[in-house]
Amino acid sequence: MKKTSPMTAVSKKAAQEPTRRVHLSYAGQVNSGQFVYTATQEAEKLGLTGWISRAYHGIADLVVQGPASQVSRYEKTMTDNEASGVLYNLADLEELKPVKNEKSFARQDF
Repeated sequence: MKKTSPMTAVSKKAAQEPTRRVHLSYAGQVNSGQFVYTATQEAEKLGLTGWISRAYHGIADLVVQGPASQVSRYEKTMTDNEASGVLYNLADLEELKPVKNEKSFARQDF
């Protein structure tokens, strides 16, 4: 019998959901490598696509796209940041129209 990893099971269920794309702006200690690392690793872990841009004036912009439940999970994880020791807050959230053919989560302007 073939074993199914928990992520594979989540991915199959999530693949049946509508796609959601959001633009997120975070304010605070977003110039730190820890913020960029956390944002990137969490997006990749959840199988999301999109990008993160360099922080200017204490604001970092991200766009994430994927199954609605995974995008919501990403938002929650990035908002519950006290354990990381890096202090930042969600400054803005905008729903966007999903795009086709986006394959990965990338850093821009780094």
